[in-house]
Amino acid sequence: MHRRSRIAAVATAALFALVAMSQAVSAGPKDGAAKKLDKDAMESDFLGASFDAAEKKLNDAVKACGDSGCTPKLKAQILVHLGIVQVNLGKKDDAKKSFQDGLKIDNSVAPEGDYSSDDVKAVFNDAKKGGGSSTPPPKDTGSGTEPPPTPAGELEHEVVKESAVSTPVPLFVGIPEGMKVAKVIVMFRPFGAEEWKKLELKKMGGGYGGEIDCKEVGTTGDLKYYIKAVDSGGDPVAEAGTKNKPLITKVKNQLDGDPPHLPDKAPPAKCITDCPPDFPNCQNVQQCGKGGWGESCGRDKDCKCDYHCKKEEGKDEGVCEEGKPVDGPDGPDGPSASAPFKKNWVGLTLSPDLALISGSDVCGQDSQRDKGYSCFRSDGKQYHGNPTPAAGNAIAGGIAPSTVRLMAGYDRLFGKNFMVGVRLGFAFNGGPKPDGGNAFLPFHGELRLAYWIGSNPFARAGLRPFVFLGGGMAQVDTKVDVSVRESEQCSTYPGALCPVYAGSEVVQYNPQGQTVSAWHKAGQQFVGLGGGAMYAFTPKSGLVGAIKVMQMFPTSGTVISPELGYAMGF
Repeated sequence: MHRRSRIAAVATAALFALVAMSQAVSAGPKDGAAKKLDKDAMESDFLGASFDAAEKKLNDAVKACGDSGCTPKLKAQILVHLGIVQVNLGKKDDAKKSFQDGLKIDNSVAPEGDYSSDDVKAVFNDAKKGGGSSTPPPKDTGSGTEPPPTPAGELEHEVVKESAVSTPVPLFVGIPEGMKVAKVIVMFRPFGAEEWKKLELKKMGGGYGGEIDCKEVGTTGDLKYYIKAVDSGGDPVAEAGTKNKPLITKVKNQLDGDPPHLPDKAPPAKCITDCPPDFPNCQNVQQCGKGGWGESCGRDKDCKCDYHCKKEEGKDEGVCEEGKPVDGPDGPDGPSASAPFKKNWVGLTLSPDLALISGSDVCGQDSQRDKGYSCFRSDGKQYHGNPTPAAGNAIAGGIAPSTVRLMAGYDRLFGKNFMVGVRLGFAFNGGPKPDGGNAFLPFHGELRLAYWIGSNPFARAGLRPFVFLGGGMAQVDTKVDVSVRESEQCSTYPGALCPVYAGSEVVQYNPQGQTVSAWHKAGQQFVGLGGGAMYAFTPKSGLVGAIKVMQMFPTSGTVISPELGYAMGF
C-alpha cells in the first residue's frame, strides 16, 4: 500500500510540473517588458493626455515583442492601444494600420471602454471592415470585448479670440448639466513651438478654469489649443477643438476689444515690468515664476501668475498660494500685502557737511563776539586785532567744506511707510576753542521722522525713495582763509608790528597785513529736512543715500549734509 501511495505522489507532482511548463511555454519571453510599457503608456500617459509619450512607449513595446517575443493576444492588444493613442494625436491613417495589424494577429481584440471614444470607434470599425485575420473569431462568451457606448456632449467654451502679448490667457469651460467630468485638460501649442503642452484646468464656479502662463505667449502670433474632458475612469466624454482642427487665439500687442478674463475675475495682468517701482503713471505688474500651489518661495515673482508668496511673520521663506498679491501688482522683487518685512532697522552713516557761508568784517571784534566767528593766526593764537573793514576781512558767498560726522542709527517702522528713528554720532574737523568761548561740540544727536514712498516698500528689494524731517543737537564748524590788514594808524614804519591793547596793557602784536583762518561756528541746535533712497540688495538690507538741509541755531547757519550709509533690518 505504501508503494502505491508513493507512485501516486510522484504522478501528481509530475502532472503539476507539466502544467507549469505548459504555462511557461505559452508566455512570450518579452511579455513582462511589453506589459510594463503598455501599462505605463495607457494608465499614466494616455489618461494624463500625454499622447506623444504614450505613442513612443507603445511603439517601443511593439518593437520589444518583435515577431515572436510576445504572446499574440498581448501584441494585438498593444497594437490596438497604439491605434487609440494615434487617433487622439490626429493620426487616423496610422491608427487604422495599427488596428489592422492587431486584428491580423487576433481579430477578437477591441478598444476597451475606458479608452474608447466616437472617433476611436469609427476608425476601428473602418479598420475592421478593411481586413483582419481570416481566422474566425472565437465564440462570444459574454466577456464584454465590445466597448460600452461613451457619453457624448458639447463643452460650453467661448473661444478666446485675442489676448495681449506676455499676458496670461484665461480659459473657462462650462460643463453641461448631467455630464460627469473628473478632469478637464487643455493641450496648447504657442506660436513657433513644435511640441504641444498640457494645462489641467481647476474646478471653479460652474465649470473649470485656468490660465496659460504668460511666458508661453511672449511673442505675437497664433496660440493653438484644444480641450478634452474625461470621466473618473479616464474615458473622454467631450471635447472642444482637436489637434488637427485646434481653436486659435490671436496674441497681439494691442487688443481690438476688451481683454479676456475668467468669470467674476479681473483680466490678468501683463507679466513684464516696463518701469521702475512707484514710477508715476506706471502700472507695475507681477513677474511670474514657476512655483505652483504649495511650492516654496521667497517672493511673489517666484510663483506663477495669479499666485502670491505667503510667509509667516519673520520668515524669509514661504509657499505659493492662489490669488494675486493683495496690495497690487509686483515690482521687481515682488512686494505684496502678504509679504512680511523687517520693522527694526540699524545703520551706520557718514555725512560731510557743506556750509553756505558769507560775511563782511568777519574777523572784527564785533563778529568774533556776536556772530559766531573766531579768527586764528598761523601760530595758532586767536587774532584780536583791529582790521580795516575794506581791506579783505570778508567771505564771499559760497559753499565751504565743514565738519564730517559719523552716525549710528536706529529706526522703527510703523505701518508700511512711516519710520521714526534716532541718530547718535561724532563729528570731526571742529575748530579750535576761542578765547573765553566754548570748545567744539563733537556730539551729534538727532530725532527723525521719515515717510517711505511706494506700496509696501519694505517687502521688496530694489529702490526705496523716502523724505524726512529731523532735529536735534549738532555743531558745524567751517574754516575759510581771509586776509586782514591793520589800521593805518598803528605804525608809520613799514614792517612794524601793531600792538593790541586791553586797557593799558598790550595783549598782542600783529603785522600790518596777514592771512588768518576764520572759523564760523554754527549751532548747537538744528532742524532739518531732506530726501533720499535706499537701494535694497535684499528686502532686509541695503545702501542708503540722502541729502539733508540743516538750519542751525541759536548761532545761525545753513548747512547741506549729504549722507551715505548701510542699513540692515531685523
